[in-house]
Formats: sequence, structure tokens, C-alpha cells
Amino acid sequence: MTEERTAGVLRVLEAELPPSTVDIDRAMRAGRRRERTRRGLAAGVLAGVAGLAAAGVVTVTGDSAAPPPPVDRPAAGGSSARTCAAEPLPGTAIEARAISPNGRFVAGAHEATSRPVVWTDGPPADLTVPAGVTATPHAVNDSGVVVGLARRGELTRPFAIRAGGFAELALPSGASGGVAQGVGADGTAVGEAWWPDGDSKAVRWSASGEVTVLASTTRWAAAYAVGDDGTVYGTLDDGATPYAWGTGGAGRALPTPAGSTKGKVFGVAGDYAYGHVGTLEATRKSGDKQGGGGEPRWVRWQLSTGAVVEVTGLSASGVDATGAVAGSAQRDGHRYPARWRDGTIAELPGTTGGVVATSRDGTRLAGLTDGGVPTVWRC
Repeated sequence: MTEERTAGVLRVLEAELPPSTVDIDRAMRAGRRRERTRRGLAAGVLAGVAGLAAAGVVTVTGDSAAPPPPVDRPAAGGSSARTCAAEPLPGTAIEARAISPNGRFVAGAHEATSRPVVWTDGPPADLTVPAGVTATPHAVNDSGVVVGLARRGELTRPFAIRAGGFAELALPSGASGGVAQGVGADGTAVGEAWWPDGDSKAVRWSASGEVTVLASTTRWAAAYAVGDDGTVYGTLDDGATPYAWGTGGAGRALPTPAGSTKGKVFGVAGDYAYGHVGTLEATRKSGDKQGGGGEPRWVRWQLSTGAVVEVTGLSASGVDATGAVAGSAQRDGHRYPARWRDGTIAELPGTTGGVVATSRDGTRLAGLTDGGVPTVWRC
């Protein structure tokens, strides 16, 4: 396909829709929040990475340089060091956007219509949505529950598709729109709601659909992911503070590296979370799931210890429970699917493209490869 279509990989991760992935770009202030759709989702994984500097993983201490990370390339005709194999998913003109923690379900959308689909063990199954509604998936759980952002004309609404079918999720009183960014094993969804005056709040929906606004002392807040124990992860003040809300509602800031006091948490798996850090001014300029601002500084937190390390040389889109971070790396002006582990970039099969999501154990990853083909890597 053309270079423009190859950039469809970037679109999933960074442009008009997503994150996931950046289906959230309407969000900042009243006008932008009407458009926000991650991806995300982050992911928004590749936004702002044109100037990404290749460097090794270091404990973040500021702006000091680090040696370039080694790149583990697959042998000719083979797969990567961890023996990953790429398998194209059936279907055409469909973007893969999310994968369930167990790796069984891959959620995506038709490029032309934004109609949601799910791959399980064969061709993509179209998910039923009401007439006049488009729905972009941002996350899927182990039971196949899909959540994301729906549009009806000028309205933007969070949605969930469960066994009972499509349903818009309730908004808090007075809110004018919202988006669901993540979903837990029990069906709890998390995301963001916004108001006509430009305020936004992180919200949580129970499996039964009850909405709760998560406490914050700032005008803006958003949630992107929910952990195994029900802890919700996101940001305060549109990227000013990477943040976590416990099941009881109490919140805490996550540590940030020297020189990067702001940021967002985008995803979590087991004891690890990943996100983006930077300065407040640049964070707000980013205006999407990229967050953190400035030169992209992707980081990984170990939640039990509070340790935060920088993952450089990679534009991140997910983390697994072993601490490996997946996404895309850059070579000769092109992006290719890759995964970072312990300071080494492992190149995945596919000369261009990127990973948009990873399973909890890291054995299955979803994304796009050469020419924008929806793909699953089995490792």
C-alpha cells in the first residue's frame, strides 16, 4: 500500500481517533473534549515520536544521556529473539485496537465506518450498534466485553457491548459527553466525562452501569485503566500528575523522574504500569493520550516498589505482567513493531507497523504490520 496507508499504523495510535488510539483529541477544554476518543490509547502511542532519541533504559534521573539500547533483530526468515510469529488477522480495511488480557479477544473497527468488530478464532465478527451510531473500541476484557466511545451526530458517549448488546453508559449529572478507556475483569469500566464548561472528571462504571465520579482536587482528570485489584489509573489536571484511585476512592500520585514532574498512566498489568511523563506546559500542548509533554519520555512503573524507569528507543502502547513494554521503534524514518525488555529492544516480525496492545502474559500482541494489515503476534 501507499505510504499514507502505512501511516494507518500511526493513525490507530496517534491521530484522529485513538488511544487508546487517540480517540480523545476533542477533549481539552469544552470544544476539544467533545471530540475526545482516545487511545489510548492509548493510545496515541506514536504521537510526538518523530524526534524520539534512541537510548537505553535507565533509572530516570533527568536529562542525562544513556547509551543506545541494543536491538535484537530476527534472523533472516525467522522471528524475534523470543520466537514471536506474526499472524495476519482475516478481514480487510479493519484496524486492530485492543486485546484482552488473556489474549483471546482482539477488538477493532472498520476504517471507513468505525463499526466495531471482534476477532476470536476466525473472521472478524461485526458488533451490533444502533442505526446512526459509530463506536470505536478502546478496550476488551477476558469475557469479551468491549468499551469505548460512541458518536451519535454531534454527541459523544461512552459505551459497553456485553452479552446483552450495545449500551451507552450513564453520564454523571450535567455532563455532556464521555469516553470509556478501560475495562476490568469484572466488567468495571473507567474513563472520562466532560461538562459544557470544559471541566472533566475521571469516572468509573460498575458492571451494572452505575457511574461514580472519582475524587480529584483539580478541574480536569481522566482514567485510562483498571488493575486486578480494582485500582484505577490515569491523570489529574490533564497531565499534571500521574494518578491512581483505590477501590475506596482514596487517591495517590505516582512517582515521577527528576525533570519530568508531570505525566499520565495509560495501562497496567499485574505489578507494572506504563505511561508518559514531561513538563506541564508541553503536556497540555499534547492534548491527547500522549500526555506528559516535551520529548516523549515513556516510563514504566513497578507498583509494589514505586520504581520508575525510562523506556527509550520505543514508543509504548502497552505493558505486560513481566514488565515488558510493547509498541514501535524507529529505523531509517520508518516505524516497526518492537518490544522493550530489560534495556533491549526486540524487533518483532514486520518491516513496518506497530503493536497497539499486549496480553497480560505477553504471549499475544495485537497491532498492524506492513501496509496496515491487522496482526497478532504469538510469542
